[in-house]
Amino acid sequence: EPLDGGGTFYTYASCDPSISLQVIDIIRKCFSKVKAAGVTEQELQSSKNKIASSITLHGELPIGRLVPLGFGYIYRNDYKPLSEELKEINKITTRDINALLNDYPLEKLTITGLGPCENLG
Repeated sequence: EPLDGGGTFYTYASCDPSISLQVIDIIRKCFSKVKAAGVTEQELQSSKNKIASSITLHGELPIGRLVPLGFGYIYRNDYKPLSEELKEINKITTRDINALLNDYPLEKLTITGLGPCENLG
């Protein structure tokens, strides 16, 4: 999430409270795997496709395009056409993502639980 220039990585999981620690362990293992191996070209391309499809579909509706357009103008004082956003997404490389993961390690977690939970490890 971009969050006003700050950004955040987040993971959302929904499960029965009795297995919440197991789910958190699975997430930690996934993050460890990404740290050790990095993001692959196939994973990056899959993410690019998903993001590009999402912003393109949102761009089909007036509110879906006007909200990002308005925020872009407020924050950057410019207009960025959808085609330019798509070009920027397609320029991202695995090197870019893996460098970001080195700068902002995923293993430093803040965990919040909603519902009946006593200890989330």
